[in-house]
Amino acid sequence: MTQNGQLEPPPGTFLSPLLELREYYARLTEEYERLFVQARSQLDHVEALLSNWSFSDPNKQISRLTGADETSNLSPRKLSAVFITP
Repeated sequence: MTQNGQLEPPPGTFLSPLLELREYYARLTEEYERLFVQARSQLDHVEALLSNWSFSDPNKQISRLTGADETSNLSPRKLSAVFITP
């Protein structure tokens, strides 16, 4: 620590690997955010198609299973998966 109570920067031998890790995780986060947006869009499209579906056979039903989902800021929220049972 410095005399005014602030932390000293890490030694040069640690700084380079830390900067590389920061860049690695930043790229990884951007890629997963992109994949999440793409998957969310495709799921919304499939759910919209299924919401307009009418079954001629009353024995066929659509049941929903819930799991974990994420909003645009990646916090947990409800997710639905749709299955058609015979």
